[in-house]
Amino acid sequence: MNITSTIPKQDLQKVNTIAHRSDSSALNYSTNDISELQFIAAQCPYEYGPAVYVARALLSPVDTTVYTNSCEIISDSVSNRSMENEIHQDVDHVAELVLNPNPASDQFDVLVVSEDNGNWNWKILSIDGSTIFNSGIVTANENKQISISNLENGVYLFTVFNGNNTLTKRLVILK
Repeated sequence: MNITSTIPKQDLQKVNTIAHRSDSSALNYSTNDISELQFIAAQCPYEYGPAVYVARALLSPVDTTVYTNSCEIISDSVSNRSMENEIHQDVDHVAELVLNPNPASDQFDVLVVSEDNGNWNWKILSIDGSTIFNSGIVTANENKQISISNLENGVYLFTVFNGNNTLTKRLVILK
């Protein structure tokens, strides 16, 4: 077995172990937890799989770093998915994702705070990265109410994306 093929599985196991702790310790990450999540969050999601998105979502309440790997940036001349890592610290928060309330029961509000007033697509993913609900549109700087009455209790990932950015936050549903 190729050792590089086991890395995404191991990373997903690490983030799932951290994500599935009881609610009382959910945001009490150890230094080692944060270090492992930061390493995974900086990887190429096309190579490392859904663990990258899960790690980014788990870090969002405790780390303001915007993680983007060069493989996620598509230039006009080249679409190169490389393993080079780039971590961007954006002090001005050019784009920020706000979910309220979180935890939610039947519905929640989404707000993408951005300098650009354009549209963002959104989707809800399971914690393992499978798409649960796909393709809604949120306009930047406008609240959008989303119904989640058909979803079970659990931890999900809420992702918004446009041509340049992807933002992901952990969404907890408690009914």
